Amino acid sequence: MKKYKLLLSLPCLLLFLLFSTAAEAQKTDQAISTVILAGCEIDYPPFCIVHPDGRADGFSIELMQKAVVQMGGEVSFATGTWAHVRGLLERGEIQALPLVGRTPEREERYDFSVPYLTMYGAIVVRENNRDINDLSDLRGHSVAVMQGDNAEEFLRRSDRGINIIAEPTFVDAFKKLSRGDCDAVVIQRLVALRLLEETGLKNLRVINKPITEFRQDFCFAVKKGDSETLALLNEGLALAMADGTYRQLHAKWFASLEIPALRRIIVGGDANYPPYDFIDESGADTGLVVDLTRAAAHAAGLDVDIRLGHWPDIRQDLESGRIDVIMGMLYSPERDLKYDFSPTHTICEYVIAYRKNSSFSPGGFADLAGRGVMVVAGDYMQELMLEKQVVASLTVTNTIEEALDRLSKGEADVLLTPRMSALYYLEQKGITNIELSAQSLHSTEYCFAFAKGNKALQAKFTEGLMTIESTGEYHRIQEKWLGVYASREKDSRAFFRQLVMITVPLLAVLLLVFIWSWTLRRQVALKTIELERSEAQFRSLVEGAPTGIFVQSDDKIIYLNDEACRLFGAAGPDKLINRPAIDFIHKSGQDNYARGFAALNKESKAQPAFEMVLRRCDDKEIPVEATVAPIEFRGKNCALVFANDISSRKASESELERLTAAIEQVGEVILITDTNAVIQYANPALEKMTGFSRAEVLGKKASIFKSGQHNQKFYADLWQTILSGQTWSGRLVDKCHDGSLIVEEATISPVFADGQIVSFVAVKHDITEKLRLNDQLQQAQKMEAIGQLAGGVAHDYNNMLGVILGYTELALDAVDQKEATMHEYLTEIHKAALRSADITGQLLAFARKQTIAPRILDINETITGMLKMLRRLLGEAINLEWVPGSGSPAVKMDPTQINQILANLCVNSRDAMSGAGKIMIETASINFDEEYCSDHPGYLPGSYVQLSVSDNGSGIAAAFRDKIFEPFFTTKSLGKGTGLGLATVFGIVKQNHGFINVYSELGQGTTFKIYLPEQVSAKASVTAKPLVEKVVGHGETILIVEDDPSILRLACKMLTRAGYAVIATGSPLEAIKLAENGEQKISMLLTDVVMPEMNGRDLLSSLQAVRPHLSCLFMSGYTANVIAQHGVLKEGINFIAKPFSNAELINAVSEVLNQAT
Repeated sequence: MKKYKLLLSLPCLLLFLLFSTAAEAQKTDQAISTVILAGCEIDYPPFCIVHPDGRADGFSIELMQKAVVQMGGEVSFATGTWAHVRGLLERGEIQALPLVGRTPEREERYDFSVPYLTMYGAIVVRENNRDINDLSDLRGHSVAVMQGDNAEEFLRRSDRGINIIAEPTFVDAFKKLSRGDCDAVVIQRLVALRLLEETGLKNLRVINKPITEFRQDFCFAVKKGDSETLALLNEGLALAMADGTYRQLHAKWFASLEIPALRRIIVGGDANYPPYDFIDESGADTGLVVDLTRAAAHAAGLDVDIRLGHWPDIRQDLESGRIDVIMGMLYSPERDLKYDFSPTHTICEYVIAYRKNSSFSPGGFADLAGRGVMVVAGDYMQELMLEKQVVASLTVTNTIEEALDRLSKGEADVLLTPRMSALYYLEQKGITNIELSAQSLHSTEYCFAFAKGNKALQAKFTEGLMTIESTGEYHRIQEKWLGVYASREKDSRAFFRQLVMITVPLLAVLLLVFIWSWTLRRQVALKTIELERSEAQFRSLVEGAPTGIFVQSDDKIIYLNDEACRLFGAAGPDKLINRPAIDFIHKSGQDNYARGFAALNKESKAQPAFEMVLRRCDDKEIPVEATVAPIEFRGKNCALVFANDISSRKASESELERLTAAIEQVGEVILITDTNAVIQYANPALEKMTGFSRAEVLGKKASIFKSGQHNQKFYADLWQTILSGQTWSGRLVDKCHDGSLIVEEATISPVFADGQIVSFVAVKHDITEKLRLNDQLQQAQKMEAIGQLAGGVAHDYNNMLGVILGYTELALDAVDQKEATMHEYLTEIHKAALRSADITGQLLAFARKQTIAPRILDINETITGMLKMLRRLLGEAINLEWVPGSGSPAVKMDPTQINQILANLCVNSRDAMSGAGKIMIETASINFDEEYCSDHPGYLPGSYVQLSVSDNGSGIAAAFRDKIFEPFFTTKSLGKGTGLGLATVFGIVKQNHGFINVYSELGQGTTFKIYLPEQVSAKASVTAKPLVEKVVGHGETILIVEDDPSILRLACKMLTRAGYAVIATGSPLEAIKLAENGEQKISMLLTDVVMPEMNGRDLLSSLQAVRPHLSCLFMSGYTANVIAQHGVLKEGINFIAKPFSNAELINAVSEVLNQAT
């Protein structure tokens, strides 16, 4: 009796322990309960929806809620546009987003869960459009997308020749397409179906060909580095997939969009597979699975058409699309590669059928060796036997009925058949000589089968199947078809019950124990069936997941899905099962892998993602990102591994690294700022160009470079351009670290992400030196143009000035001194003519075309000889200080040019002083080497004589310093200067191969430094011969040849008045005839250099042929570069430049005549 009480107390004890454990679990759940803050974007059905009352809804919303609930938490949603909720996550105001397409660009900002849905893009066109059938047909067409959507990112990644139109929403894009304002819309297929249903636009259709290139893996997303929230979401998502929650939600939100709406669902089955599906004697479709199909379809709201036929034909019809679903197919891993399966609706038990009078003793597969084995064509057992290769050959029949007949007749030793089907036919045909093995040979799941990828229909039938299970309809159908066969097995139990009834008084306690044990076993059996069904659901989900998933136990792979097989490069799981996973991991990633599992074993929770390189079966290597989490699998604590191929991401990262390296090396400055002009990146060229280091500018606003050279409107226009999405190009004047200014050519472009401007990139090139050189070039060209102008008019101008000067002097000599007024007028005319001649000379000096007679001069002695003249020119108020350099520095130039240089510089210095002042003239010898010249543009290596003129005057303003050598530029008041003084100095210096620099500051005085090539090879002379004031001729005969009649007449008058005899002609040829005559003595030839018939040099040669000792004086009004070509400026040649005075001509003629004597 005590034992009996003890047995009765055991259930109570078990119940107590059960409720205690449940209560403890509830406490634990409450302890770990947490609230996740997430974001829900509006108007992205059916994934994310916000109802008018503000409630978040949709597939992704519910899936996140269920996943978090699985982990004992809850979710609270903030709603808004995509840009708004994305900003909330990036600022850390929420923890997760339920729907984010995973792209390489977004992986820099977010961490992603395992993908829970993969979708492909689709093309929507008008109903009557037949020209567009796939992506390639969109070239040349206008295609609308939603601004910032993945579709826009996809189309813009490469140039497809498509005119992309971005609309605020897809509804706007559909309306635009419906009106004919564009040709197509690119969108995710499910979103398209849902929006077409909501908008009611009947003239649009979805092309039934997905854009396979536009694949999008959707995941939960968290802020970069939030591994705790990510691990919670990943684990909850795995649990939601395993317990069927995911399938229910998928069916709820997507099935109505993907299931054919205009026809009945065609369900196929085997016509000869009783009691599951077969055609009875009246021709009606009947059987257990037929009834289950009708009940499940009715519960799911599906209208079905059942068609039974020959089993191989039915399978072919499903593969070709002629039917939508097969009501009953036995599950196998090989078939799972071709079809999608529902959860198990029936367990099918295979047995061995054999003749009663045979010697065969049924057992397992090994007992079939050497036997004649019969199977049905296309049946699961045929596939299994071919795989196991237990026997050399199989006898194949068309139906089970045929197979039993042939077995009964002895045509085979055994038949492998489903138990229930065999029982049905044995009873129907009355076959009595066949026995079925009591022990099951093999059991497998009987499921609905669908074409691969038809998840919507799969979900609907699963939903219907679960509904009839919950209502009891499923068990009623099972009992109807299988109960009659199960009753035959109850005889032995009846006998046992009778025995128990006889021994009740003695064995009551044992009976109670047996009943309790039997009930417990039945509950276990039902739970086992439920677990098997749940495992089948999980397997179906996992097998179809776009992420590689495998389970590892004791360091070996014990399960993996199709995607994992693809990652490992294996055709199926056989080559991978029971092999260590680490064998497939490159040694570079084995440490990461081992650390991940060590942390998993220690913490028993999901670990952060890590990267490694997978070495595939085909010896290829691919980078993967893996996440490990704990899982109980087949009764053992195992590791669940999620692995994703990140080859594309790595390629993008590698490309990014190459681009970054290139940007770091380029000479142009590259700046990246945010939309508030805060600098986020600067390349090393910034420091070279501006002196600012990167550390000094990062985080600062770009206004740090403002120079103050641009007004507010300039910057307002710039910002308006780039904020409107356009690129701005132009010149910027920026301030360097040391305060100096530089001019830059700049291009500033907006950077877009999800259709929004997120930053700006500026590319800047320093053109300061280029502009300086360009200014110098323009200045040189301008001066050259002025010089060409001066040289071009010099000849005619000089001739006219010569006539004016000459006749004025003759008139002055002729007029009576008593006629004071006339004498005054003539004197003013003479002064103006001299002044004009001086200006012409200065222009020619600037143009480096004046006629000069260079010689080697001791510059110190030359300047010493000029000091008296300079002091008289400057006046007594100016202190002129002369500091000659050591030695006797020599230069080669016309001494009158030194006179011009010093006179112009000293007069300018005097004019820059108010009253008294000091001017210092200095000389020195100096040498410039290559290194010095490389650092000083304009300097050339060599030895030079430095001539410096300094003053303590008012100085020169910086704005004028670059213009002082320009001809006619002057800061003096009107009538105080011509603006040719410094231009003349510049021209003389350049004509003598030197260079000049000026140093000046306002209020600090000015210094001019002139560098002239030093001469060391010849003895220097000091000055030219002085002019003789009064010269009288002694009747010498002068032959004058001049093509300008005015000059010819003037020269005749001047020489005649001086006592010379003159023979004048305007023709060189006539002059030759006169000389050949020989009747008259000719003392000297005075000839123009450039004449129409013959130049002066050739004329002299022709005359000297007749009169060998004839001397000559050349004259010309042309510039030096023109007459130099005729050789009349060489040493020893007598030359006088026009215009000349009476005294200059008489002195020149006298000197030539004296040389001849």
